[in-house]
Amino acid sequence: MTASDQETTGENGAAVNVLYGNASTYWHSEWSGTAVPLPHSITIDMHKTDTVAALKYLPRTSSSNGRIGRFEIHASPDGTNWGAAVATGTWADNALEKTTGFTPVATRFIRLTAITEAGNRGPGPAPPNSI
Repeated sequence: MTASDQETTGENGAAVNVLYGNASTYWHSEWSGTAVPLPHSITIDMHKTDTVAALKYLPRTSSSNGRIGRFEIHASPDGTNWGAAVATGTWADNALEKTTGFTPVATRFIRLTAITEAGNRGPGPAPPNSI
């Protein structure tokens, strides 16, 4: 699990939190000191090649802060070569789990990139609870 950035000083916003399956933990972009601007990305290494055809995203449930608006999903066999996005779109500004399907791809790495924050709230962070 890697992320473009993560908040570990001001709160436990480590990227690995998205794998816990706990809606009270989340990944948060770095905000202590100087906030890191969008885009933000998080990459999951599945440690083996598998067929993937969808990504589920649970926004932070305790706040509307950081809900992902426009996004891209990429797949990579090696974590280096990403190619074109397997899915793009815009998620609704709510706390409901979102599922984005795409043509099945054999891959080891999946990357979710937040391009904008939902609700046009500006360049804020993009903290999912789980993906």
